[in-house]
Amino acid sequence: MILPTMTLEEIGKEVLLDYNSVTRKADYLAPSLRRPAIKSGKKYFRSTFNYESPRKNHWFVFVEHFVTEMIIVYVITYVDDDGYHGIMVTNTKTLVHFSPHFLQRYNERFLKIENASKKEILLKFIPRNNVGMFIEVPSKEYGDNAVFGNISNGVVLGCLETISRVPWTFCRTFLSNDMLFENQQFTKEIAESYRGEYNEQEYSKETKIRKEMEEEI
Repeated sequence: MILPTMTLEEIGKEVLLDYNSVTRKADYLAPSLRRPAIKSGKKYFRSTFNYESPRKNHWFVFVEHFVTEMIIVYVITYVDDDGYHGIMVTNTKTLVHFSPHFLQRYNERFLKIENASKKEILLKFIPRNNVGMFIEVPSKEYGDNAVFGNISNGVVLGCLETISRVPWTFCRTFLSNDMLFENQQFTKEIAESYRGEYNEQEYSKETKIRKEMEEEI
């Protein structure tokens, strides 16, 4: 179980120890969505599962089913003295960390939901922005490992770090597209083109449907 006193190294080990358990659970749950996807006019169905692992960690499993294609996103959550955190585990077992500050900025600058909890914000953020493209752009604030990420709803600023051989992407803050300076707009367009190419390669038939569903969330 992730405890407030754990270091990032310890948290990373705990997340990866738990990961196999949650993927097995997802393999069991996800096929049940195929029938709703087939019946859907868009041939698409989306759902989120709550899962408490045998190690007593809380996970969200986000599933998108396109009849022929299934996309699953795994996010573990925990609370410490700073507040509510989320960590998404990618296919390559990179840990993408969303801080309480990041979630707050996403709500302030995009969702604009009054009195929203960090959990509510995370549950809105992930389905809209589960595919991102990050470019390394060193900055004074985040150092030589700084990254600029393009996601559906705007821009992520953060940094990369490897901790005990585990790669992390720390999402430090969120910017809406209308907040970008001219030089940031140029970087955003580059990252956006890479994200578009990735979507077309991985989900060519589903890209249009995903775009429509993002707008409806």
